[in-house]
Amino acid sequence: MTIPEIHVAPQVFWTIGPFEISPPIITALIVSLILITLAIIVRVKISLIPNRLQLIFEMLISYFLDQLIIATGSRKRALKLLPFVATIFLFLVIANQFTLIPFVSSIVLGEVLLFKVPAAHYSLPIALIIMGLGTAHILAFLFHPIRYIGNYIKIAGLFKARSFKDFFMAGIDFFLGLMDIVGELAKFISVSTRLFGNLFAGEIVVGIISGLLFITQFVVPIPFIVLGILSGLVQAFVFTTLTMIFMSSTLNSVRRAEEY
Repeated sequence: MTIPEIHVAPQVFWTIGPFEISPPIITALIVSLILITLAIIVRVKISLIPNRLQLIFEMLISYFLDQLIIATGSRKRALKLLPFVATIFLFLVIANQFTLIPFVSSIVLGEVLLFKVPAAHYSLPIALIIMGLGTAHILAFLFHPIRYIGNYIKIAGLFKARSFKDFFMAGIDFFLGLMDIVGELAKFISVSTRLFGNLFAGEIVVGIISGLLFITQFVVPIPFIVLGILSGLVQAFVFTTLTMIFMSSTLNSVRRAEEY
């Protein structure tokens, strides 16, 4: 019985300065090229009567635009966030299913598989969520620094307190503001870990089942592969939706009701 080795950190092929080239990095670069090629094809062949590929893209764009309008309350702001949100979703959908292309998962360099699901390496999910939520926090701060800081460092109530009760309530409000900071940091970890954990676990389950016996390599893994496909689609949707909601809520927190 031969069970494949399990590595949380991918094996490195080459090192270029501080950058390490590993199977997830190579896969991510190829998926990016595929996505760019698809975008060019759709752009060149765009027409009033859409073909199937254009129709799929239009349906996805329309869906995320509608969700962003609901989340942000403004079509103008929704259009600004749409390219980033839609790109994340399309990238993850293609990346999560890339190794299911025939023969791709069999290509090796030395004794290491050349391609692996990028999201099964923790650096990609954490990088995506940092780009999304990090950018939202920076924009919120630049839009209204005082109001942004006031959402987390709530000291105004302490200066306005005129009684012990007011001071006590202001202290609770100040403490809850600090907890909001912890909550924002937890968003980075929870959303990225959800994507990483599900895809990494899927790879491990299929690898272990395939390595138990010779016969299990062909029949037994099929249900797990199907579940992996569904999980890849669902996780791409969940990750994108959570990122979209958290970005919009951060930006909305520094806008007054009359600004919508």
